Amino acid sequence: MYAILVDGRLIRAPKMLDVGDSHVYNPNDAQLRAAGYKPVINTDPPGEPPEGWEYVPSWEDQGENIVQTWTLQELPPEEPSAEELLEILLGEGGEDA
Repeated sequence: MYAILVDGRLIRAPKMLDVGDSHVYNPNDAQLRAAGYKPVINTDPPGEPPEGWEYVPSWEDQGENIVQTWTLQELPPEEPSAEELLEILLGEGGEDA
């Protein structure tokens, strides 16, 4: 797969490319490179993240290629369920109070 990076977002190469005055369907590697697209190298996460954390993918232009990288990011705290919120609002014992 070929793509470009725009503000950190991966944009895939189109199936049709304008080359000069013509449209090229299914452009070859040389045409894609000439238009600024680069091969994309997908990678695996570096392992199992610690509890409460996750690996988030991102992309890095490394000259000839765009390489998938991984950043360890803390998970946001869990939102309480509707039942838990009701228990908090009503206090312990809930309906019996």
